Amino acid sequence: MANTKPETKLSKELNQEKLGANESLEESQRFLSTLISNLPGYVYRCHEENGKWYTQFASGGIYELTGYHSKDFLKDGTMSFSRLLHPDDQKNLSNIVTEAIKQKTPYQITYRIKTSDGKQKWVWEQGRGIYSAQGHLIATEGFITDITEKKLVEEEILKRNEELATLNSIGHSINKLAEPTEIIALIYSMIGRLFDNNNLYIALYDEKKKEISFPIYTVNGKQNELAPRSLKNGLTEYIIEKKQPLLIRSDITKTFEKLGIELIGQKSFSLLSVPMLMGRNVIGVITLQDYQKENAFDKSQLELLTTIASQAAIALENSHLFAALQNELVEKNEAEKRIKASLNEKELLLQEIHHRVKNNLQIMSSLLRLQSAHFKDQNVQNIFKESENRIKAMAIIHNKLYTNPEYDKVDFNDYIRTLTQNLFLSYGVSTDSVNLEFIVNDIFLNIDTAIPCGLIINELISNSLKYAFPPNKTGKIILKMFFDNNDLILVVKDDGIGIDSNIYMNNNETLGLKLVQLLASQMDGKVEINSSKGTEFTIRFKDLHYKKRT
Repeated sequence: MANTKPETKLSKELNQEKLGANESLEESQRFLSTLISNLPGYVYRCHEENGKWYTQFASGGIYELTGYHSKDFLKDGTMSFSRLLHPDDQKNLSNIVTEAIKQKTPYQITYRIKTSDGKQKWVWEQGRGIYSAQGHLIATEGFITDITEKKLVEEEILKRNEELATLNSIGHSINKLAEPTEIIALIYSMIGRLFDNNNLYIALYDEKKKEISFPIYTVNGKQNELAPRSLKNGLTEYIIEKKQPLLIRSDITKTFEKLGIELIGQKSFSLLSVPMLMGRNVIGVITLQDYQKENAFDKSQLELLTTIASQAAIALENSHLFAALQNELVEKNEAEKRIKASLNEKELLLQEIHHRVKNNLQIMSSLLRLQSAHFKDQNVQNIFKESENRIKAMAIIHNKLYTNPEYDKVDFNDYIRTLTQNLFLSYGVSTDSVNLEFIVNDIFLNIDTAIPCGLIINELISNSLKYAFPPNKTGKIILKMFFDNNDLILVVKDDGIGIDSNIYMNNNETLGLKLVQLLASQMDGKVEINSSKGTEFTIRFKDLHYKKRT
């Protein structure tokens, strides 16, 4: 009886330690199970038995990845993971795993699988071999996860890079050609690098003759020779009249009837058609069609083809200008001095045009918009939007110059209205909630003044639209511009929530504010701020002397 109590106490202590160990083991198992179940993929273990390999364990994530349950892949199941592999990836996958097992190193593989519903997914796998004490392979363990979205983003980036390279190639190559036939052949070839050009036509419009010709007209990859024809009510005539691109993804017949377009030739299931514009004049039309399926084209492709058409129009117009110069030389041999003077003038004009369009701001704006769609971060998208608006502010000036007969002056009243309309659309602000009032004289500025002044207006109007009016608050923005003796006065005023002018002028962190100060100083200007009622910017500056480009 004397030893009973010590034995009982020791027994209890041992039981408590055993219970604690069991609880710790159960907690570890629970933690491990939770961890595996929350992984974005699944964990597996395969082992060898009688010369054959079987799946010993597969976590529940395999169902989300493949559409099959883990039990389907076990020894008594009906599925083998190898049956899901894409045929083109099987050999490479086998070689990588075999070599890793041989070297006794971990392996990492990217490949494609086919899910239970027939969809294709990209997966990434990392695994390793498990070896016995004698060094024999007895099992493999690893992890497989879905990387389809990442892979699609990478493919999209590669596609956009190819588009950018092709657009740059077009810009560099096309301006070296003088013959319209060479230009059209190059455009056809370049489009083939970005689209399926087996069903494409390029139409040229002769406004004087009221006639359309088709230097390129392919159907199923075969070039058709079509004679020039007079105007009808077809698709080409519709694009020429409206001067706008057109995307039809389905219901061609119904859409044609609604738009009043006559079907000429074979009916397609989807199409996109864009005008070749020179200023406000349409000199041709580029059209891609698909005779097999609907929804063959999208808006990004329409924007891309529109950019190509713009390049083609510039090159063709330059070609016509060169041809006109050559004809003029032949016709006016008796007035050689006048011909040379005229030639020099037109050559300088062409150089001016080449200088203003060679960097092609429209391409940059389109690519920024396309690229921003791949970022989910709102701050990144806002940075892209601000950069795009600055580029558009400059692009609008070049467009106004290009359509202005004088080529070196911008109708700033007209320009400001176009610029602010674009900014309201960009920031999704309705003029019903924020009223914009113009008090602007008839002012014509040269490009050296117009660009910095336009960028200043872009920054100040953008600032008001973004910060001056909280949600559901209405207000007004007033934009004034007038001459005071030899100075120009620009006033941008809003009746919003107002700002601290001292903080505003000393803020070196904001690119937009630094731009306003920098651009104002570029024009020998001075910036004044009044924040007593809303925010009012007054900038006094000089009309800079225009510098001719050579």
